[in-house]
Amino acid sequence: MKKIIGIVAVLCILLSMMPVVHATDSVQYIKASDFEKNLGSWTLTDGEKDTSGGGFLPFLKSPKPAVAESAKVSFELPSAGTYYLFAYTRDYEKSAGSRKFSLCVNGVTSKHTFGTHHVDGWAWEAGGSFELKKGPCTVEIVDSSRNYGRVMAVVLTTNEKFSGPETKEAMESAFKINGIQPLAEIVSFDQPTADEPEPEKEKVYTYIPANIPVQSDRPSDTIAIQLNQKYLIFQDDSKPFVENGRTLVPFRALFEALGCEVQWNDPMQTATGTRGSINISLLVGNQLANVSGNSVYLDQPAVLRNDRVMVPIRFVAEALGATVGWDDATQTVIISADIPEITKTDGYLFLPSSFSNLGSWTVGSASGGSLETGILTGGTNGAPGSATPAKAYFNVSEAGEYKVWVRSRDLPNNQPGTRFFNVAVNQEQLAPTFGTHGKDGYAWADGGVVSLKIGSNLLELLDTSDFFARCDGVLITKNLSAEPASNIGVLTKNAVVVEKQLAESSVDFPEYAKENGEIVSQTSIGNENIRMEFFVVNTSGGPIVQNRILNQKDGAWIVTKEQSEDFGFLLLSAERASLEKPLLNQQIFNTAFADDSGDAKQYYGANIYNAAKMQYLIPQSVSVSENTATLYCSDAKADVTVVLRPVGSQIEAEIQAIFKQNGYYSVGVFSGNPLPATNVLHASTEVPNDPGVIALGNYGAYSAKNASWSVLKGVRAKEQAGICMRCPAGNFRATAFYPLLGTAQSYMDANSKIQFECTILSELE
Repeated sequence: MKKIIGIVAVLCILLSMMPVVHATDSVQYIKASDFEKNLGSWTLTDGEKDTSGGGFLPFLKSPKPAVAESAKVSFELPSAGTYYLFAYTRDYEKSAGSRKFSLCVNGVTSKHTFGTHHVDGWAWEAGGSFELKKGPCTVEIVDSSRNYGRVMAVVLTTNEKFSGPETKEAMESAFKINGIQPLAEIVSFDQPTADEPEPEKEKVYTYIPANIPVQSDRPSDTIAIQLNQKYLIFQDDSKPFVENGRTLVPFRALFEALGCEVQWNDPMQTATGTRGSINISLLVGNQLANVSGNSVYLDQPAVLRNDRVMVPIRFVAEALGATVGWDDATQTVIISADIPEITKTDGYLFLPSSFSNLGSWTVGSASGGSLETGILTGGTNGAPGSATPAKAYFNVSEAGEYKVWVRSRDLPNNQPGTRFFNVAVNQEQLAPTFGTHGKDGYAWADGGVVSLKIGSNLLELLDTSDFFARCDGVLITKNLSAEPASNIGVLTKNAVVVEKQLAESSVDFPEYAKENGEIVSQTSIGNENIRMEFFVVNTSGGPIVQNRILNQKDGAWIVTKEQSEDFGFLLLSAERASLEKPLLNQQIFNTAFADDSGDAKQYYGANIYNAAKMQYLIPQSVSVSENTATLYCSDAKADVTVVLRPVGSQIEAEIQAIFKQNGYYSVGVFSGNPLPATNVLHASTEVPNDPGVIALGNYGAYSAKNASWSVLKGVRAKEQAGICMRCPAGNFRATAFYPLLGTAQSYMDANSKIQFECTILSELE
C-alpha cells in the first residue's frame, strides 16, 4: 500500500510540473535549437554555461549586431484555428525592457513586444492571438533592440489560459511531448499591407558647405568619400586609407565638410570639431575620444600620416548624426548628413533657464522691472564665503573678442550698492562689480571685453555679497559698442538664448561607464561582514569593471553600493602647481594646465577640481586571487593598479600609479554616486558646502541615510592626504587626494611612481 501511495505521489509531482493544457488543446513548442539552421544574427547559447543569461536550457541571444537579422523556423501546424502566442524570455531589473524583440507568425507581427516583463529573470509573456490555417507555419524572431535579447522557447497554443513550464525538467518534458519538427526550408508569408500607413520616404540630403571642394564623378582615389551625393576631393598627401579595418581621412577636411568649426592644438596633438551643442575632440594615438563631455572608446584612434592628422570617418560622421554606409564594389564610403548652414550670431543671451548649476542662487518670477523670463537671486546670509556660483556652459562657433553686459538690480533708497555680485568668464573674474549702478530697478552694466574660444566656455555668477543680489540676464556679444535693449524680443533677434548644458567633460563621470551592458564575467571578494562584487561589462567605451558592495545586517545582505553607481578613480594633472596661504579655511591652489580642448589655463583659487585637468580612470580589468582583487586602469598619462581586500567590515586599498609624462599629479579615491543633501544626515552642520574645501588629513566620511538604516560612506587614508567632501558639481562624495596637488610630492618625472594605502568605507551604521 505504501508503495502505491509513493507512486501516486511521484505521478502527482510530475503532473504538477507539466504546463496547464486541456485534452483538446493543440500546443506547439518551439525550442531555441529549432532555429539552428536559420539563426540570422542570433546565437544559440548553452544556458547552463552562460552565467550572464541565467538560463537552464539552450536559449537564443542576440548580441549587438551591426545589422539585425531574424531567426526563423517553419513547421507543419496540425489544425486550423485561433492560436495564442507565448514566449519564455529573459528581462533584467536594471534597464528593464531594454532587451526587447518581436515575434512574427506567418508574416504577422505580434502587437506585444517581448523581453519586457520587468521581472529579473526568465518568465512567460503572452503575445496575443492569430488566426492560422492548417499546414506550413513560420515563426520569426525579430531583434528590434539589438541589445542582447534572450528567448528560450516559443509556444503556439489554442489554450488562451496557457501556463508554461518554468523548470528544466518540465520544459524538457514539454519539448518531448509537444515539440515541433522543423521543415527543411523556410516557408515565406507576406506581411499584410491593409490599413498600414505609407512608409516614410527617406530624406535625401544635398547641402554641402560652399567652401568644400567636391565633384560629381568618382575620383581615382583607392577609397572615395561620397557626401550628400558629391565626392570629396583630397590632396595627394592626404588621401583616405584603411587601417585596422577603419577608413581614415584628414580631420580638417572632414570636420569642415560636415559643418564644424575646427581647432587644432599642436602641443596637445588634439583635433576638435564643434557644431552647435556637439563637440568632438580626438587626441592622436588615444583610443578615448571626447564627444560633448562623454568619453567614447575608439577601436582605431587618430593617427599622423605625412604630417597630416587622419581620423576615423565613421566615428566622426555618426557622432554628428550622419548615416554612413560602405559600397564594397566601388570601395566608397557613402555619407548622408543633415548639415546645418553655418549662421553667424552676434551674441549669446543668458537667462535664468540657461544655468545648469545654480549654486547658492535661486530662480524667481519676474519683478521690479526685470525681463519677463524671471530673475536669479543670490543668498541672504551675508556670508559670501559660504556662497557658491551659478554656472552656465555655452558653445562658441567663432573665436574672438566679445563684450559682456550684465543686468542687475539696485535700490538707491534702500541700502544702495549692498546687493552686489561679480561675474567670471572661463574662471577669470571680470573687473566690474554689479548691482551697484545706483538706479532704481534693473539696468545693464558694462562688464568689459573677453576672449572666447571655439567650443565650450563657462559663465559664472559669483555671489560676493550673499545679500539678495539679483540678476535677470547676461549678454555676451560681438557688438563691442552699443548698450543692449531691455526688451526680450529685441534681445533674441540678434543673440542666441543659451540652453542649459551639462558641465564640461572634466566634471561629469563618463556616461559609458554607467551603461547596463552585457556582463562578460563576474567575481567577488568578501568575508562575513562585507562583500564586494565585480562585473566585467561590455559598454560603448569598451570593456570596463563595475562593482557592487553588500554589508551583513541581521543575517541578511544589504546592498550599500549598487552596480550602476560610479566606480573609478580621479586623476588630476597640471604643468605647474603650488599651494598658497589658506584663505577662510580653504586651501588655495596656484596652477597652470591644458584643459580638455588643449587650451592653456591658469588657476588661482580654492576649487581642487578647477585647479587641474581632471579625468576619471575607469577600471578596465579585474583579477581575484586568495580573496584579493586587483584592478587595472590606464590612459595617456598614467597606469594605475589598485589592490583591494576585505578587512573587518571595510575594504582596504593599495594604490600604485606610474606616470608617463613629467608634471604635477594627484590621484583621487572615492566610492559611489554623489548624493544631494536630502540623502545625508546632518548635511548642513557637519559637511562644508563648498566643493573646493580641502582639509589636510586622513579621514573623510558622512552618513548616507536610507528609510530604515544609514551607511557610513567615505575614505580613510593611511597617510596625510587632501580630503574633499564634495564632488565637482557640489553634491556629497568624500574623496581622498594623494599626494595633494601643489605639494613637493605631487611632482612626478616620467616613469616615476607613487604608492599609498587607504580604506574605502561603505559600512552599515
